[in-house]
Parts: sequence; C-alpha cells; structure tokens
Amino acid sequence: MIYIYIKKMQKKFIIIDNDKLFNDLIEEQVSKVFEKKFNINFFKSYNINILNELDSIDLIIVNFKFIKDKYLIFSDLVDKKKSKIIIVFDDGVDRSQLKKYSNFNFVVKPFKLKKLLHIIKDFFISYETHEKNIKITNNLIFRPQTKM
Repeated sequence: MIYIYIKKMQKKFIIIDNDKLFNDLIEEQVSKVFEKKFNINFFKSYNINILNELDSIDLIIVNFKFIKDKYLIFSDLVDKKKSKIIIVFDDGVDRSQLKKYSNFNFVVKPFKLKKLLHIIKDFFISYETHEKNIKITNNLIFRPQTKM
C-alpha cells in the first residue's frame, strides 16, 4: 500500500489594526473558511514595521489609519514581495483619500465578513470551469479561450 501525503501550502497573513476583537474575529473566520486549502500563519500587530521583518507576506489586512502616509511602502510590497493587500477604512474616513489607494482592494467598516472572504478567495483560489460555453444573460455567452 502506498500513502501519499499532500502538504498544504503555508500562507502568511498579517492583520494590522489596534482592535483586538476585530483581529481575532478575522483570524478565526478566515482560518475556518480556508483550512482545507492551506495553512495560515497569522501575525497581528499595530506596528507597521512588522512588514520589514518578514521575508514573504501573502496577504496584508491593514487599517487605513496605519498607512495614510506610507503609500510607497505598500506599493513596494506588491511589487517586491507580491503581497496582496486589503485596506480597511473606518466609516468616518474622508472618502477623498480613497482615490490614492484605488489600486488596492478595500472594505469600509462596518462590512459583512462575506465581502472580505470573497476578496481573499479571489486572491488565492483558482476558479476552473470545464464548460464550453457559459451563459451570462439571454443574449451574452462567454466562451473560454482555447489553447492552440
């Protein structure tokens, strides 16, 4: 008999927010949803300098108040470490500040956890379809590109 051991991928997720309850809730829920797909190491902090200490970071969930003046740091993380970033905005934030961060994913408090999980799924879960045609509306059909 042959046993095959499949090792789950290890992911490093960082949450930067000073709300301990929020951090724990995100860790618990995200871990539950993705436990079959990969193992997650969560790092929770309110210090932005933790980002420089890690060699690789798969996902950063950060409160906007910690990055207001640090746009370039996050752009570099996307480029150099290939990190995925989700910015959490408090409801009282001046919405005009959002423009600068429009290339990142973000959620505005209060938000449904389902929305955050959907963003994370889009980052890390590949969607494959074996259908030849996907009907979008009555008059619109999508045909996946075929390999030549």
